[in-house]
Amino acid sequence: MLVAKVSNNEQNRKVKNLRLKPCAFDKLSETTLDNQALDFNSTPLAGTSVFLCPFPSSDWGGTPQLLSEQIHPENIKIAILGSELLGLSIAGVDMISDNISKP
Repeated sequence: MLVAKVSNNEQNRKVKNLRLKPCAFDKLSETTLDNQALDFNSTPLAGTSVFLCPFPSSDWGGTPQLLSEQIHPENIKIAILGSELLGLSIAGVDMISDNISKP
């Protein structure tokens, strides 16, 4: 099974700070796979992205992207305001958006 191979890959376990977690065999991942015409025993074609969760997240196999040059100034203000409201002088703010270049 592909999921077992990824979870148990010796190389993945040796890489320092790799955020890859064991794949969950739960209803959410089963439904998400089903929506892609896959199941836990599927072997997708090489190069095919397979999602285990319906929302993007690097914890679930999503790909983080640096979009500093594209972010709308209003979104920057929101991130700064949120940090200031929490009294943080340094903060990492994750935003999930269909289009970060729009407020």
